[in-house]
Amino acid sequence: MNFILSEMTFLRYFMPLIIEGNSRGVRSNMFVGRSGKYNCPGRNLSTLQQLSERHNFQLFDLSAITACHGPIILIEGVDIDTVRHMDNVKVSLTYMTDFIDSCKNYIDKIDYMVFPSEYFANHYGKISEKNLYLGSPKYDCKRQSREELLEKYNLSDDKYALV
Repeated sequence: MNFILSEMTFLRYFMPLIIEGNSRGVRSNMFVGRSGKYNCPGRNLSTLQQLSERHNFQLFDLSAITACHGPIILIEGVDIDTVRHMDNVKVSLTYMTDFIDSCKNYIDKIDYMVFPSEYFANHYGKISEKNLYLGSPKYDCKRQSREELLEKYNLSDDKYALV
């Protein structure tokens, strides 16, 4: 797997995939870009090197991505124009709810868009043949009624409770 890392915050999505890939014998490459933001990977190269050594992935400058093989995974289409001309499968992961406004800028340039759940795609009107649903315990929860919550947590109906 090939990941484009332009912001350190992308690691929260990439690292679980890298770790799982390792357990299945899938090698990963991280192509490091520069955002100029506070969370720019260029400001954190020693941390990236430590992660690379600990989790067995290769680090490259983003300019080297043209030689990679296999799928390219990015966040919200960031740096898609760098790889748009390449034949690799391009997969964009959604970042919280940024996709609501931003996916129109990259949906035609990628092969797949990964959502935390089908609910989000439906709710925000983003249904597409390109959609994949990864699932997320953070977002995949069944909403319970007031009565169910009162019973589940043995709460009194005459007091307020924040659940």
